[in-house]
Amino acid sequence: MTALRQLAEYIVGATFTRTDLEEASLHAADTFIANACGCQTTEGQKISSLLNGADHGVLPNRLLTESDLLQRLSLRSAITRLTEIDDIHRASCVTPGVVVVSTAVELWKASGGCSAASFLEAIIVGYEAMTRLGRVIQGADVVYRGIWPTYFCAAVGSATVTARLLGLSEEATAHALSMALTLSTGGVNRGNSFPFRWMTLGRATADGCYAAIVAANGFTGTSDLSDTWFHQTYGLQSNIALLTSGLGDTPQIYQCSLKPYCAAKQAIPSIEGMKRALESGVRIDDVEEIRVFVPPQFVTMIDHPPANRLFSISSVPYGLAISAHLPEQLYNVSRDGIVMNPQVLDLMNRVSVYPDAGLLADYPEVWATRVEVRTRHETRVEDVVETLGDPEMRLDMQGLEQKWRTILDTGDSDGVRLVRLCLEVVCDVERVIEAAMEVAGYVG
Repeated sequence: MTALRQLAEYIVGATFTRTDLEEASLHAADTFIANACGCQTTEGQKISSLLNGADHGVLPNRLLTESDLLQRLSLRSAITRLTEIDDIHRASCVTPGVVVVSTAVELWKASGGCSAASFLEAIIVGYEAMTRLGRVIQGADVVYRGIWPTYFCAAVGSATVTARLLGLSEEATAHALSMALTLSTGGVNRGNSFPFRWMTLGRATADGCYAAIVAANGFTGTSDLSDTWFHQTYGLQSNIALLTSGLGDTPQIYQCSLKPYCAAKQAIPSIEGMKRALESGVRIDDVEEIRVFVPPQFVTMIDHPPANRLFSISSVPYGLAISAHLPEQLYNVSRDGIVMNPQVLDLMNRVSVYPDAGLLADYPEVWATRVEVRTRHETRVEDVVETLGDPEMRLDMQGLEQKWRTILDTGDSDGVRLVRLCLEVVCDVERVIEAAMEVAGYVG
């Protein structure tokens, strides 16, 4: 049996425990909030107006407008991902929630509904397919070569969810996965203001759904997937065995990290190291130098000034500075105004980032970081392995409530009700679809 057929067998027939469904509801609720936040950003509103056909009198916008499932799915996935507060699977460097949960929500709306259990089961198998494919292509390494693992894996993740919810056979599911694999390249197009990258991800998500719908209508691909295929087609080294090794054991969704605030995951260990140093008694006014040691792959991505919104989210010097002086800015998803006051600038200038190959011992499963804070009195060293929201340091209910309330930054009754409902979802999986619809109405 080929690897794709084995994965298809799992997608169609896998069963899950109540605990598994509760874990899926946690990630679903977190993704609902990310979507609500994304809709309130300038970038989110720009994407929404473009794809929903605002300014109907302008010919290009009229040509783009489609009022169908695939267009809505593309929109939801793009807007959710741009927030940079969605979950992430470190070993594959894939952010599955924005693809998988978005697909489940839009299919539920388009098909007239399904049970909460079916909804969450589709999410679990979607996380499994995306993260495993990300491991196959060594996502945590190729991301620094210009291949965006989430984009590369998005079509397969969406096809997986669609196949499960539509009840496709094993054979049709294998064909859906095969066709989905040909629908995105993973190439990054960053841009500055209004980067196109979010829309490429949205389209890849919609394409995966399309592949499964086409498979349901009898169209076929090839299920003979091999390591040579990835190299011949995309120039990627791969290990196809990772697609099925241990399949059916503990679901990969348990290995996904929830972000506690808005920052690139590669930057969060540095920020947390700085916060720990301050909590241990280091006075910010005494800090003379901060040395940050990270896996060599991270350096270029995180050692730069906050030149634009996206760079402000990935910049370690900026992240450390605002965490020390303006911690509320860590929850500012929009980043409409990047704060560059004298205090922030001064601390940024004291931060240096260095590569350290010694931190690669457990990479990519662990993204270890060392932060050395030197003052006139001492040098405080913080070794950071797990951070809040990682599998070994799970966000509790209080932490989730703080994250959601702070990021939404709303005191209005609708916003408070939305946060409360999403918190209830974590404990009451039957309400997960109700929460999704509540969020949809809130951002409407």
